[in-house]
Amino acid sequence: MKIGTGIYLALALAASYWLTYESLGVEGANAAQGIVSRHESVPVAQSAPNAVVKAEIADLRRSVGLLKDEFAALRKEITRQGARASAQVAASDEASTALPADDLEAIAEQALQDAETLHNKRMETISQALTSQAVDYAWAEQAKRTIGEVLEDETFQEAELRHLECRATLCKIELSHGDTGSSQELGMRLSLALGAELPQMTMQRSANQDGTVSTVLYLARDGYDFPG
Repeated sequence: MKIGTGIYLALALAASYWLTYESLGVEGANAAQGIVSRHESVPVAQSAPNAVVKAEIADLRRSVGLLKDEFAALRKEITRQGARASAQVAASDEASTALPADDLEAIAEQALQDAETLHNKRMETISQALTSQAVDYAWAEQAKRTIGEVLEDETFQEAELRHLECRATLCKIELSHGDTGSSQELGMRLSLALGAELPQMTMQRSANQDGTVSTVLYLARDGYDFPG
């Protein structure tokens, strides 16, 4: 995009040069013709002014010649920049189409694995932070009551509470339920129901041998962030 903009600016500048050159050429020729016409009837005795006029015409021609040279050089530069831009676009297109579909799929799969690895490390960091926290009993008991009341709602009947723990700024909930789809929906509903007191939430799912899904959720106290 930057190269294209540069080329358009160069073209605009070239057009300006060319118009200047044409204007000078036409005006110079007209001026020269007018000067010559005015002085055709001047007596030979006024040859000195004629010499001045001729010198001015010569200077004007030299200026037009310089403009021609500058315009030619600018047009050459524009051509060179255009060729470079075309080569870069072609190279970019070739690189984007060079990878086979299998390689692209492998790259996408690797990206997903890397993201999952980072998420697992984050969950482990939060788990260690929870374990190392002292207990703020007043807040912890209130947070557990709030979570328990939410989970008692019929909206969460399909979920079985396995573990609930709150300390100073973090809570951990372990639930067992039907499948991965219900896990995602469950997480969204809990986030909406607990957002006022526990506005931050992250979760991790794992499959059980009996076909059910276990979901571990960590929630952070209002005004606090997850570690790491």
